[in-house]
Amino acid sequence: MRLSLAFGIVLALVAPPADACSRLHRPTDAQLFDEASHVFVAKVVSTQLKRLRGRECEVEDLDDDDCEYVEARYELAESLKGSPERRGKVRDLVFGPGNCSLGLLAGFYYVFYLDSDHNWVTHINGSFPLGPFYEDREREAVQRIREYPHERPGDDA
Repeated sequence: MRLSLAFGIVLALVAPPADACSRLHRPTDAQLFDEASHVFVAKVVSTQLKRLRGRECEVEDLDDDDCEYVEARYELAESLKGSPERRGKVRDLVFGPGNCSLGLLAGFYYVFYLDSDHNWVTHINGSFPLGPFYEDREREAVQRIREYPHERPGDDA
């Protein structure tokens, strides 16, 4: 019994922390960039709470609360890859701990990674917030994305 308890404690101490938003095999920044159809900097100008259609919720077998999402309208600041719309819409999960949401805020700049199939933006697909400004510091961070290996800034950007 003591050996089992000791073994369990050791496993708990050495196991990596679980993060609901993490992937087992996280793609590199270069892979995320290559997989995206569009990579761009945009300013979110408005957000609105929306609901997936009932049928979409049923198909995905989601609870009612999980059927809500945030739709954000953006204005393009700079394109890094592809030809994103000058003004468009993206979708994000409603902000929650560990759910990969960006927590879209009107007035903030973001780097969005979009694929050709949908307009969902989450941390897991490479998208991330820059903040309320798009000035020298943020432009330097974005420049690293432009150049191979397309390195995204850490949480300090």
